[in-house]
Amino acid sequence: NHIKMSAIEDFLYTISDPNIAYILLSLAMLGIMAEIFNPGLIFPGVVGGICLLMAFYSLGMLPVNYAGVLLIVLAFGLFIAEVFTTSFGLFTAGGITALVIGSLILFKGGPLFQIDPWLIATITICIATFFAFAINRVIRAHRRQAFTGREELIGKTAIVKVALEPEGTVFFKGERWTAISETGQIEPGEEVIITKVDGLQLYVTKKK
Repeated sequence: NHIKMSAIEDFLYTISDPNIAYILLSLAMLGIMAEIFNPGLIFPGVVGGICLLMAFYSLGMLPVNYAGVLLIVLAFGLFIAEVFTTSFGLFTAGGITALVIGSLILFKGGPLFQIDPWLIATITICIATFFAFAINRVIRAHRRQAFTGREELIGKTAIVKVALEPEGTVFFKGERWTAISETGQIEPGEEVIITKVDGLQLYVTKKK
């Protein structure tokens, strides 16, 4: 006699497929990374956590090659490093390479436990696109912050520390800045108005 599986047993049997396990692991990593890049969203972190737990169950039921798991974890580590550092794509290239190799060797046991190559390609493209978007957002945020920071200096008052003849040093919000006077020599202790910012150099005029 055949004993029909319960709904839970049927679900657990379904997710014990190599392709499903790989998808769950990828979704878990993406969800967790999305939460790291956007703290407070909650939803991606919750979904990622649930997928990670189901992925652990799936991997526990399959002949896992732990070298493959470590390579996939390394890949996501490299992707994160790319977002927070400037490697000009080196970490991304290394991450994609580690992800593809890790995916290909994730399971032992021959063709029966082989992940579909098209699935690996699709997941890799999706993850690379996600991280390209994340990196672009971070770069734009830094540029906007830097631009806004410079703009906020204009019109503010600083105090001369080293006489401006016309170049010297001013003190603004606890920091020393190299400054150039646009209104002749200005003595230490006098107040000046910031009129322009050029990199790390300020242009100032004597406060009337």
